Amino acid sequence: MDIPRIFNISESAHRIHNPFTPEKLATLGAALRLESGTRVLDLGSGSGEMLCTWARDYGISGVGIDMSSLFSEQARLRASELGVADRVEFIHGDAAGYVADEKVDVAACLGATWIGGGVVGTIELLRKSLRSAGIILIGEPYWLQLPPTEDVAMGCGAGSFTDFLILPELIASFGDLDYDVVEMVLADQKTGTGTRRRSGSPCADGSKRIPTTTS
Repeated sequence: MDIPRIFNISESAHRIHNPFTPEKLATLGAALRLESGTRVLDLGSGSGEMLCTWARDYGISGVGIDMSSLFSEQARLRASELGVADRVEFIHGDAAGYVADEKVDVAACLGATWIGGGVVGTIELLRKSLRSAGIILIGEPYWLQLPPTEDVAMGCGAGSFTDFLILPELIASFGDLDYDVVEMVLADQKTGTGTRRRSGSPCADGSKRIPTTTS
């Protein structure tokens, strides 16, 4: 079990596989009011930078699941490098359908909602691992403006213009699921590490929109 080899090659040097900077990961951790003892589950954890730095900076513990054997090993090495290997665990496996043995305070999936067939299915999956009054953390692309044709959408890296919503609709969709958006950290078009966009594409934001929602 592994991801396509092209992604292991093209992103092998990336610590963060979403268009987020270390500074924005720290901002997100502060927005979540993380503290020592907070338990976090990260589905699609990549090279583990989020869990590792949050363990170092906030004293959290957690588990990350990723289908890439390379990224999972890099995550373990990063945990050792930062001295947090006793607090975070990285499992090479399929995050789709994964439910934690122990309920967590924060259940996260950043940039990998395909594991649940989209945002709705991923939220339902994360909910199964979440303790009462815990927080769900979702990272999802959105359209800056709706593309005029399917060809334009595909040129922006989407399979169809229906793959994503514009930001107001995306925020409203959480309310439709009976969740409240309590915090939001936005990447911008300058923070494109870990992603590729066609030059000059005006349609799809390369950033991941990361709201936190309470159950």
